[in-house]
Amino acid sequence: MHQQKIVFISSSFGPTNGIANFEKNLRHELPSTATKFVFYGLHYEFSPGKYFYQDGVHHIAACDAFDIFLKEFQDTDIVQFNGGLDPLSCCVAAYAGVPTLIEILHQIEIGGLHPATDAIICVSEFVKKEQCFSNPIVIPNGIDCNKFYYQEGWRFKEKRVVVQVSNNSKELYCELGEVANDLAKDPNCAHFEAYTVGNRSPIGKIIDLGVCTNMPEIYHNADFLFLLETKSAFGLVFAEAMACGTLPIIASSSGACTFVEHEKNGWILDCSSDQPIKKQANAMLKNILSCVSDNQFIAMQRNARQCIEKSYSLDGMILKYLDLWDSFANKKRKKSQSIPSWMNFTLASLFYNQNNPIFLQYLNAYFTDQRPLEPYFLKHPMGAAVINFYVKHLCPALISRHMQFCVQKICQKFRDSHCIFPELDFLEKNAQI
Repeated sequence: MHQQKIVFISSSFGPTNGIANFEKNLRHELPSTATKFVFYGLHYEFSPGKYFYQDGVHHIAACDAFDIFLKEFQDTDIVQFNGGLDPLSCCVAAYAGVPTLIEILHQIEIGGLHPATDAIICVSEFVKKEQCFSNPIVIPNGIDCNKFYYQEGWRFKEKRVVVQVSNNSKELYCELGEVANDLAKDPNCAHFEAYTVGNRSPIGKIIDLGVCTNMPEIYHNADFLFLLETKSAFGLVFAEAMACGTLPIIASSSGACTFVEHEKNGWILDCSSDQPIKKQANAMLKNILSCVSDNQFIAMQRNARQCIEKSYSLDGMILKYLDLWDSFANKKRKKSQSIPSWMNFTLASLFYNQNNPIFLQYLNAYFTDQRPLEPYFLKHPMGAAVINFYVKHLCPALISRHMQFCVQKICQKFRDSHCIFPELDFLEKNAQI
């Protein structure tokens, strides 16, 4: 009997460790079955040959991915990209004949358009709504409801506690500390305290708790989670808070709007209004602190917990992934004898995204003096595809100075390796600095 093998690849771990936590939940909660699960983490900052194994994950340099995955994928049934598509790994998987490629979209990215993918998974309806491809599947991130257990009622009799949980990579409409400054002057709101958790620099009248690892304890000591993000794909912190009975106050641009219902299990601030966001936030928080009754608060807490248990539990997420993998159990794909026709898309995702670490890593490691051309590059039509891609699809006027340098290095590599194409002269002429 064939043992199914699934390889998970993460080329990004997210600014708030959301992807890392997602993978950790998968590793720890997947059932012991006949399926073999293998986890890889790609690191663009690693030098060639760097490798370490930690907590069930093989951490490798992205520039070593081709050699490692070409061997790993020989007996692999499914490759799942958990933190953004890695174009080269996707190409290797298709070349090796891996039956199924699954891309998990935590955000809006070009990887979801890759023709080689068999299934596109969005972590929320919010992400799905923004995609330009058809028929994506939604499997929300799951919350460990045992870890984030429910606690009912006001946290303290004598005060109301509002917390902001965010790091400095998040863009916010306004800070809780700014709102707290104004509310501190209102005698009706004198009984509330504001805290911030994370590595953001505290602003205004707020108590900074710094980076905390025990988030359930934070939520069990806070009545409300105030976080007005300008954008977010899912809103994991809101789901965790709601599981604990901490009610969220969010912006209408947040991905959490798919599960937060205004005045039922939280509050949503309309960011499309002409009124200043800070002024609206002041009014909303003042109203919540002074007008929400004991019974209303408990009813909203129960609604919040039921919402997470019903649709966003970790167990539910795992079951949905098991069903998805089972649906591809007998899928077959022939090995590619040459680089497939969609190589141009892979190259586009590499070379157009000049601000993406993939671009710098692959160009600098594979195509410049840091590393010689590997035999596989000369053996397969990838070299020709690179040249053809530049000639047919890349407008020379858009080539940046850094790209011009890299293109010249690529051309020289081909000439030194006696891998000559008619397009070389054309390419070099249009890549003059």
